[in-house]
Amino acid sequence: MKKIARVIIAVCFILTFASIYVFANAGGNLSNHQTEVAQKNTGETEINADKQILAINDLLTEHLETLKENVDEGMGAFASTIHSANKQEIENYRIIYVSRLEDSKQELKERNMDDFAEEKEREIRAGIRQDVEDYLAELLNE
Repeated sequence: MKKIARVIIAVCFILTFASIYVFANAGGNLSNHQTEVAQKNTGETEINADKQILAINDLLTEHLETLKENVDEGMGAFASTIHSANKQEIENYRIIYVSRLEDSKQELKERNMDDFAEEKEREIRAGIRQDVEDYLAELLNE
């Protein structure tokens, strides 16, 4: 049994080394014609790849230019819209402000300044009276 196993292992080693030797020498047996055809095909493939890369580069450049123009146009329109909207908001604020000023002006014209002075005097006296009462109450509590 051991002899059979040794023989099988020896045969496997021989086949393995023979296969390695055959595959190592197989690449060197190409003819010059096959080598020239392979090099020619490789050169043509490289030329075609270069042409395709240049074509793709040109297309991308054109596409980027178009996108840039579209963005420029869009930004111009956007800026114009924002400018118009801001201008309108400022004008609306100015109209409201002027209207409020006119209302205040009219109210001051209609109001009698003597009545205003009397009203303010009453407010001041009431404030003083309250402060004095608070002070006196504080003194009495001590």
